[in-house]
Amino acid sequence: MSLESLGRLACRAKDYAASWSCLAECLTLSEALGDKRVIAYALESFAALAKTQEQPARAVWLLGASDALRTAISVPLSPAEHKDNQIVLAYLLATLGEEALDSAWAAGRALTWEQAVAYAREDETP
Repeated sequence: MSLESLGRLACRAKDYAASWSCLAECLTLSEALGDKRVIAYALESFAALAKTQEQPARAVWLLGASDALRTAISVPLSPAEHKDNQIVLAYLLATLGEEALDSAWAAGRALTWEQAVAYAREDETP
């Protein structure tokens, strides 16, 4: 969780290379430990990074994948996390439009958690 938090903070500080590095390491360790809860958080942080890098469809894919993983492991968003995600999704809806957002969300939800982790890693350091 520390690496995920550092990645999120680095993204907010606009240190995108550090953000990507922390989040990628978080995924590696979480996979090794089988910690799907932390993987869900990391996918959401990768989505935030994609949003800041003007990759809205990628952000929606990752949020959809995280949502599917959270559903599968019965770990819902807290009320504060849900509110944050709704703000991000509203921005992404305005950017992409409803049809594209729905399509990207469904595509992200269709990924297995392993596929979602691989997808998150596809985009090398910005």
